[in-house]
Order: sequence, then structure tokens, then C-alpha cells
Amino acid sequence: MIRSSDTTANAEELLKGFAADVDEQYLSRMIDAPIIRALRAFIPLTARAQDYGVFMRLAGRFIRHAYRHALPASRTISSTQARAEALRLIMYGYANSNWRGNDALLDDLAQFGARGAERALEQLAGVIISQQRDIHVRWSTHYYIDSADWSTKKAMASLVLARYASHLPAALARGGAEQVAGVLSGVVQKLVAGGCRFANS
Repeated sequence: MIRSSDTTANAEELLKGFAADVDEQYLSRMIDAPIIRALRAFIPLTARAQDYGVFMRLAGRFIRHAYRHALPASRTISSTQARAEALRLIMYGYANSNWRGNDALLDDLAQFGARGAERALEQLAGVIISQQRDIHVRWSTHYYIDSADWSTKKAMASLVLARYASHLPAALARGGAEQVAGVLSGVVQKLVAGGCRFANS
């Protein structure tokens, strides 16, 4: 039989590991910085990308380069796949003050020319960073929270409640460790998404 103190110590170590993996400085260094470096290499090319077709080819080249050289889990994609991914990212996350998606891109290119193309490439990089951070947080959550180990999940939930109850919906916080343990993965992901900084000690 596992002693309660062993379970609590294990839960503490798992939360420390999770906190290290979702630490803002770590995410910035491991995810943001390489994508921003890739973006900087492509920004000078936006001067000639004021036309939609030219911009989409440039965006495809940027995405292909970033996915190959800047992502934590690099991916090699074809030029055609990269342009399709550029369009998907534009439709998913591109916006200006008047429009969303492709309409916003067309508007920015028409109004601002090269500066609009630069802004568009910067937004694409931001969407990639956001998606990669989400992927990393989900992976870390699944790595550190074993859905089959109820006693450790409950001990982790008790620690989360003790430290972060003020960041949780009141009804959930009042439900206690049993209730939080049942939705622990979602709780910690929402805490991170909401800007809660997990203590790494």
C-alpha cells in the first residue's frame, strides 16, 4: 500500500515538473524565440509582397521554413501544403480592425502595401506561436497527469486547490479535491491559458 505522504510527495514533484514545462520564460525561449528568429529572416522580403499571390507564396515559404527549423517538433511540408497551411492560419487567426481572415489580409495589403504584408506575416507568426504553446501545454498536461492514477490526481488536485483556488470558478473550488481531480487536466490547461503562473517550487 502506498502511503499518503508518498502520494503527496509524488504529486508535488509532478506539479513542479508541470510548472517548469509551462513556465513563461521556458515557453518564450523554446517556442516563441525560434519562430520570431524565422520571422525576422522573412520580414525584409515583405517589401515585394504587396500583391495577394506574391504574399501567399512568401507566407508559404515562411511557414515551410518555420515548421522545419523553428518548431519544437519539426515538420517537413511541401510548398503546396505550406500555402494551404498559410491560408488555414489566415482564416483561423488573422484579423484587422474591420475584418477577419482572408478579407482582413486583402484589406491590409490594399491599404498598407509592404507594411500590410509585414503585419500579416507577424500575425501568422503569432498564430503559430499560440498554437504551438497550446500543443505544448496539452502535451505537458497529459505527460504529468496520469488519468489512471486516481490517488495521485486527487493529491495534485488538493495542491492546485490550496494554491490556485482563487483562480477557479467558485463552484469548482467548493467541490473539493474529488471534483477538481475529475477535471484536473482541463483545470490546469485553463489556468495556464488564463495567465496563471504555476509556482515551480
